[in-house]
Amino acid sequence: MFDFVRKGVSKLNDILNSPLNETAYNLKWLELELSDWINSKERKMQIKGFEYYNDKQAILEYKREAIGRDGKLEEVKNLPNKKIIDNQYKRLVNQKVNHLVGKPFTVDTDNKEYSEILNTYFNKKFFKLLKTVTKDSNNGGIGYLYPYYCNNGDLKFKVFKPFEVKVYWKDDDHTEVDFFWRYYRKSVRYTGGSVGYVDHLELYTEDGIRYFIYKNGILLYDKLKGETTHSYIKYTNSLGSEVVEEQYLNFDKIPLIPFKISDYEEPLLKRVKSLQDGINTITTVFTNNMLEDARNTIIILMNYDGENLGDFRKNLSTYGAVKVRNTNEEKGGVDTLQIEVNAENYKTILEIFKKAIIQNGGGVDVTELRASGTPNQMNIQSMYYDIELDTNDTETEFQMAIEQLVWFIDFDINLRKGKNFFDEKVDIIFNRDMLQDETGIIDNLIKLKGTISDEDIIKQLPFGNAEKLIENMKKQKEEQRKEIEIDYSNTFTNDPDLDQDGDE
Repeated sequence: MFDFVRKGVSKLNDILNSPLNETAYNLKWLELELSDWINSKERKMQIKGFEYYNDKQAILEYKREAIGRDGKLEEVKNLPNKKIIDNQYKRLVNQKVNHLVGKPFTVDTDNKEYSEILNTYFNKKFFKLLKTVTKDSNNGGIGYLYPYYCNNGDLKFKVFKPFEVKVYWKDDDHTEVDFFWRYYRKSVRYTGGSVGYVDHLELYTEDGIRYFIYKNGILLYDKLKGETTHSYIKYTNSLGSEVVEEQYLNFDKIPLIPFKISDYEEPLLKRVKSLQDGINTITTVFTNNMLEDARNTIIILMNYDGENLGDFRKNLSTYGAVKVRNTNEEKGGVDTLQIEVNAENYKTILEIFKKAIIQNGGGVDVTELRASGTPNQMNIQSMYYDIELDTNDTETEFQMAIEQLVWFIDFDINLRKGKNFFDEKVDIIFNRDMLQDETGIIDNLIKLKGTISDEDIIKQLPFGNAEKLIENMKKQKEEQRKEIEIDYSNTFTNDPDLDQDGDE
C-alpha cells in the first residue's frame, strides 16, 4: 500500500547525475549561495525581529553625546544614561498570535471517523507548537513546521526558525517547495574542556537529507551522520518481537510546511521598527532628563579660577559643595542654569507613536474600549478593524499551510492504519479570540431560530465547545423523545375503555 511513496535509498552517483539534484549538490554553488544568504538583509531582518521580541533593541546602544572641541559629537559618560525599553512590538506580536490561534481551531468534516482520528493529532501539544510557529511567522515573515518520524515510529512536527531555513521554490508564487536547507550553529565541548561552535547544514530534497559541516566558507560532508543519502522514514515491519523487514521511505512531498504572515513574507518588525525605536528614545530621553539634578546641571562660576573645571566638577559631585571668595574688585559666586523638562511634550509624542505602531502593525488599542464603558458589538468591531484586516491575510496563508499539514497526517494514517483519507474533504475553522458583546450575539442567534438549523446556531455561540454542545443537544432530544414515547404508550395501555388492539 506504500508503492506511491516507496523510493528507497538512491546511490550517490545517481543523485549527482540526476537533473533535479545536479544544481542542489554542486557544492561550490551551494557554498556561494550559503555565504550570500547568511549575510543577506532578509535574514538579518528576521534575526532582528526575534531580538526585538526578546528585548534586545537598538536603544541598548544609546549614548549621551555632546559637541566636542573639534565640533563633532562625542560621548559624554558623566551624565545619566538609563536605557528604557517599552516593548510595544512584543505586545503587538502577542496580540496577533493570540487573536488567530489563541483558541484551538475546529475540524469540520462529514466523516466522523476521520474527524476523531484528526483530533488525536491536533492535541494540546500541537496547538502549543502552532502558537510558536505563528509567533515565528510574525517575527520572521514566515515560520516552518517540519514533519518527521521519531525513533519509535510516531509522526512528529518540529519548528524550524525562519533565519535557519532557505527555501528554493518551484514557482514564483512560493506555493511548492523544490528543496531547502537548514543552517544552524551548535555548541560542542572539546576533550580539553574548551567550548566551541560547529556550523551545520542539512540539505533536504526529494531523495532525502544530506548533512554537511560549514567551516571557513567550505562545506564538508558530516562523517558522523554518514556521507550517503538519508531517507526521511525508516519503516520497520515487525512480527511480534521479530523484525521481518526494514524499509527506507521518502514522502511524496518535500517535508516542510511554511506558515506565512502574508504572501509578501515580510517580518512585522519591518513595518514598525522606526516607531518602536522612537518610543524607546522618547522614554529614555525623558527619564535621563528627569534624573539630572543640581550636581549635573550646568554650573556658572563667577570670579573663580582656583582649579580647572574638570577637578571642580569632580569635587562638586563628591562633596556637593564649593568654596567661593570675594575680592576687592569682584564678588564671587555660583549659579546654575536649569532647563525645565515639560512632561506634556513627551507624553504627547509618546501617545502619537503608540497609536501609530498599533495602526501600522495592525493591532488593537483596547484602552479605547476600556474608556468607552460597556461597548456594543459595533464598537468592538470598529476597534478590531485593523487586526481583523491583517488576520484575514494570515488566515488565508495558514489555511493553505494546514492543508499541507493534513496531507502528512493522511500519509501517516495510511502508513500505520491502512486507511485512505487523502480525498476526504476537511475544513479548518479558526476561532479568533476577541472581545465580544455576547448578549447581543445570543439575541441575534435566537432570532434566527427556525431560519437555520440548531446545529448551525450552536456553532456560532461565543462560548463552549460547539461539538460537545451539539452532542449534548442530540442526547437531550433523544431522551425527550423516549420520554414522550413512554408517556404515549402508558396513556393508551392504562385506558380501561380500550382493549389490547386499541378498539373500544
